Amino acid sequence: SHFPIGSNIVMEMKFDSELPIHNPIMGLVINHVSRGIVGGVNMRMTGSRTTVGVYRNGKILCTLQSPPLIQGAYTLDLWLGDSNVDLDNLMGVKTFFIEPDNLYGTGKEPFAHLGVIYLLPTWEFDND
Repeated sequence: SHFPIGSNIVMEMKFDSELPIHNPIMGLVINHVSRGIVGGVNMRMTGSRTTVGVYRNGKILCTLQSPPLIQGAYTLDLWLGDSNVDLDNLMGVKTFFIEPDNLYGTGKEPFAHLGVIYLLPTWEFDND
């Protein structure tokens, strides 16, 4: 539940269902605790699919590759679907924290009050 700024984040969703699920689909939304929705993604929009079958339980992992989240507290909303049908959602199911780090290599942390993402700029100066 604590991640260094700039690190990968793995979200895991386990499900048990009384009804059969033929194509389990996971979706998630990340919310900053005071600034609202940061972003969301689901398997439908990325074209990812599980193997079609008959499932009553399972586990889906989603790895977010170095999301540019600034330090602070976030909550996670999760969705479970079957192909194009939403089955269940859990709002605010998990709180996690992005911890400040020496992201720029200067010994200074990004300013948390400047938004919910950090930026990786390149700078150029020309004195013509």
